[in-house]
Parts: sequence; C-alpha cells; structure tokens
Amino acid sequence: MCIIGEAAFAARPQASGAARAAPDACALAEALSNNNDALAALAQWEPGQLDVEQQLLNSTHQIGRRSQADGAWVAGDPALISGLHGPGV
Repeated sequence: MCIIGEAAFAARPQASGAARAAPDACALAEALSNNNDALAALAQWEPGQLDVEQQLLNSTHQIGRRSQADGAWVAGDPALISGLHGPGV
C-alpha cells in the first residue's frame, strides 16, 4: 500500500485534495516506470515526497506563527501562500 496526497501528510495549510494527490501520483508513476521492482520504485519516489512535505510543514509552521502567535499576517504576502501555488511559494 502507498498513501498519497493529503492522506500521506496531515499538516496542510488548506485542503488541496487532488492538487496534492495528482503530483504525488505522477511522481510515483514515473518512479514505477523506471523500476521493475516496486520497492525500488518506492525508494526512488519517497525522498522527493519527504522533501515536498518538509517544505509544506515549514510553510504551515510559518503561516500559523505569523497569523496566530505574532499577529503579523498580511493578506497577499507571498511567504504566506502555500498549497496550490507550490511548496512555500
């Protein structure tokens, strides 16, 4: 079993549904096309997914801190946009 999209990582700044699952699935499909061995494909695929999720976690932390703890939320601030616009972008 392989979990992708929002099911694979709970710390999302907003619900992005298929917008997260689709790139995960495409990356996994590419890894599977490069390997006949499913475990090797998953080993190739996982580091990139962990990197994306770490970027999203960092962005989520910054958004939460600025909007809830610091009171420094500014609408439209590019540093506070995440999810569909790309990790931390």
